[in-house]
Amino acid sequence: MQVIFRKDKKTKDIVAFMPETLVHRYMIMSYMHIGQHSEASLEYYLSTEKANKNEYVDLYKELCGIYGEKELQIKQRLNRKLLEQWWV
Repeated sequence: MQVIFRKDKKTKDIVAFMPETLVHRYMIMSYMHIGQHSEASLEYYLSTEKANKNEYVDLYKELCGIYGEKELQIKQRLNRKLLEQWWV
């Protein structure tokens, strides 16, 4: 499963985006410490900035507890065509 770690520019919260998850059109699955799994708008994703490894390490460990480390593939950018395949 691909995961992209981004940072909210306003709140500085780290968000994991998972483009290989079934979601509504123009949405992308997200995961945060508080709130956990939720659909986020593609517009929100585009408003975030890249998070560095030091910033996302805690969230990555939390996701490894859910999915397993071998299941997660950290990516740096969104593949729009891949995301669109998962829209319903």
